Amino acid sequence: MQKVNLRSTRIERLAKNKNVGAQFRVKENSYPIHTHDYFEIEFIVSGEGEHFVNDKSYPLKRGSIMFLTPADCHSIKFYNKVSLWNISFNEQMFSEEFLNRAYSNENYKNFFEEEEFQKLELCATLIKKEIETGGCVKPLLEYVLSLILPKGVDDIEKPLSKVIDYVKIYFRDSPTVAEAAKVACLSPVYFGNVFKKTYGVSFNTYVSRKKVECAKILLANGMNVTEACFESGFNSLSSFLKVFRKETGFTPKEYQKKNYQK
Repeated sequence: MQKVNLRSTRIERLAKNKNVGAQFRVKENSYPIHTHDYFEIEFIVSGEGEHFVNDKSYPLKRGSIMFLTPADCHSIKFYNKVSLWNISFNEQMFSEEFLNRAYSNENYKNFFEEEEFQKLELCATLIKKEIETGGCVKPLLEYVLSLILPKGVDDIEKPLSKVIDYVKIYFRDSPTVAEAAKVACLSPVYFGNVFKKTYGVSFNTYVSRKKVECAKILLANGMNVTEACFESGFNSLSSFLKVFRKETGFTPKEYQKKNYQK
């Protein structure tokens, strides 16, 4: 079977339209476990399948919605020919309200009845047209998000919560303490101390653990060790092996043998 680099091809597709892309596609081949560096909304127009996100699975049929963040690992199994809409976008397309909703709710509305679903189809068509003509996409996208994402609990914004959201998006890029401190509008030294006091680990360790969490899901779904290493954001295999064993007590191969989901 020919190997497809899902991550790079999707990044190229998004890059063509800078911050957002929209496509209507017909697919028959399933997608193996993968990650991406931006957000995706996909909804099924026809056909059936199953969507695996992290450690959960969702049936797919007309009306099914898939909402993915950069923190998610997922795969898709199609049972027959499936037609779907795909909307891909980066964090610049979010207002702060919707970015908070995206990460403060583990669940989202993953199925729409016909009347609501037709609204999504119309919005996707309009988003694609606005992209092609250089029009204004953000209001349409935020309307779609308002339908999919439940409203988060109102809370006073804390500097560290912005950093946690930042890490969920950029953990594969190995953000530094200085970069995170800038997001929190704090000095690096003060930020480092406050972060460790709040979360019990250093910022760098927190980032490494996010990478390990991602790698564990990839390994459990059959991705080989080298691919899981770089797909989860590690820059070298030796570093990956060292950190993975420290965090899990197993080598990646041992972990995969114990947890592989066939």
